[in-house]
Amino acid sequence: APSGSAVSSTDPALDPAAMDALQAMGAHLRTLKDFQVEVTTTDEDVLEDGQKVQYSGVTNLLAQMPTRLRAEVVNERHDRMWLYDGKEFTLFARRLNYYATVPAPPTIGQLADTLETDHGFTVPLADLFRWGAAGRIADGITEATDFGDSAVAGTTCRHYGFRQDDLDWQIWIQRGDHPLPRKLVITTKTDEARPQH
Repeated sequence: APSGSAVSSTDPALDPAAMDALQAMGAHLRTLKDFQVEVTTTDEDVLEDGQKVQYSGVTNLLAQMPTRLRAEVVNERHDRMWLYDGKEFTLFARRLNYYATVPAPPTIGQLADTLETDHGFTVPLADLFRWGAAGRIADGITEATDFGDSAVAGTTCRHYGFRQDDLDWQIWIQRGDHPLPRKLVITTKTDEARPQH
């Protein structure tokens, strides 16, 4: 999801508070030099008959900006590790006992873009490396809404909703001096069943 507030605040569909919160969160993320994230995930697939099936997992990510990344994704479908040292990228699929190493660009953000463009997948939690980055603006956002205060795992957050052409997404941003994303829900609009992730 793009970030920034390069959108006119005169558009009534774009709540300025929501756009400013997204920009502040992105700016804060760009100040982090070393961080660790553990995420519990739930994904929905839609079967041919329209039934939705959910599967859960855990993603652990360690990053040293801008050139070091170790991510591990374990769910009902995958057990994979991503390793990146600023020069090479390695993907290890444990269940398949398979790995591949390729030359990589010099930053995690560029790696995410290259993997998506050239290979059809990206690093886990790629938005953490995109929000607030130079050149990432909000031109894809058509609606932005501030839903008010909420709590995520006991942490006070502000709940926002954003709409784009092919997806809706909600984000809960931690209140206070460290505006970190605490929860994210993405709804795919290109599928009539509207699966969520």
